Amino acid sequence: MAVAGDSFAVLLVGILLTPYTLGSGVHWVHRSFGAALFLHELVLAVRMVSWASTGAMLVGLQVAAGVASGVSVVLAEGPLVVGQAVFQLAFGLVMIRTVRLLLRRGPKPVSPSASTEQT
Repeated sequence: MAVAGDSFAVLLVGILLTPYTLGSGVHWVHRSFGAALFLHELVLAVRMVSWASTGAMLVGLQVAAGVASGVSVVLAEGPLVVGQAVFQLAFGLVMIRTVRLLLRRGPKPVSPSASTEQT
């Protein structure tokens, strides 16, 4: 999970460091970072929903919002900001729901056979 967090951070920094107003080349780099972040968040949401066994409708909402955003980017018009906001809101709700369920379950006990220490 640490790799997922690190790549999430890299993509966010990439989006912030490539303002789309600097020209078409930087704009496409910005879009590429954004698309990669959307895909990354979608994969994380699917994994979290599979762990929690709940929230599939939110992933469906993410897919629909991602498609709307993608169409808006390709056509250079449409509800891009709305699609992005709905996508991020659905992802946030998946995260909140999953964290709450995991906190209710509590930590799993570590079995002695899982120990790596040798005696």
